[in-house]
Amino acid sequence: MRLPSLLAALALVLGATVSTASANDAGTAEARGPAVQLRTSLIQSFTPNDGRIWGIGAGLELRHFPGSSDWNWGSFAETRYEIEGAWRVNGGLLLGYGGMALEVGAEHRTMSDDFAAMTAVTIGKRYNWGPMGIGYRLTIPVDNRQPDQGDALATRGVEHTFMLTAGWSFDLVGNRGMWSCHGHGHGNRHN
Repeated sequence: MRLPSLLAALALVLGATVSTASANDAGTAEARGPAVQLRTSLIQSFTPNDGRIWGIGAGLELRHFPGSSDWNWGSFAETRYEIEGAWRVNGGLLLGYGGMALEVGAEHRTMSDDFAAMTAVTIGKRYNWGPMGIGYRLTIPVDNRQPDQGDALATRGVEHTFMLTAGWSFDLVGNRGMWSCHGHGHGNRHN
């Protein structure tokens, strides 16, 4: 499939999703109230820095909706294994509206055969619609750790990571709908 065809198909699906969300919001906004929602997800990441680094992992988001609006805040935790042999563990805070969220956190990357271990601050943005999501994260190193013995390893600088996620949202308290984005699933609980 060519890229223009793929983009056109994505635009149609996104347009249908937005129009369905508007219709659902009009009929169910009064029924929503405070809620706490947990989202579990699988993550595929790509970090194009000093070569191409692919990773796969899992994540959790805990979001608190303080009222009937779609504004929410919460926390997240993730772990990813990269094909070069390093593990990343990341966690922090989220502030969002519907399925969109801004994140601030901290990350630790273990040592691999080619690179020293790294501790960093992260800033990112993510958007979940339905079970799918996309995200971007800027990673700013604050500490690099070399091995105790042997030669010094290369260090990684500022990184840009792109993520694709697939996940599911569960209401722990209240009823926000299964997708946690602009009213999708309100009153149509299937989980």
